[in-house]
Amino acid sequence: MCLRPWRLTPSAISACVADHQSELSPTCQDFWETAQICQHEMVEVCGGLNPFTIKSCLRNSKAKFSPLCQETLDIDE
Repeated sequence: MCLRPWRLTPSAISACVADHQSELSPTCQDFWETAQICQHEMVEVCGGLNPFTIKSCLRNSKAKFSPLCQETLDIDE
């Protein structure tokens, strides 16, 4: 629904999913809510969603994330 080449940035995917949220299954709607929470935490903790640094930031800043996001993002130490 939202994975088109011109929409592969986090903000573009977020906007697309928001536009089509009513079309998502209940499970996907629940997951999307969690994903938005964790995306917000990643922006705050890591200073953005830079694909070159995000994995390192997640690993090095694990304690700064909520337990929900630690589990959802499967952050390994």
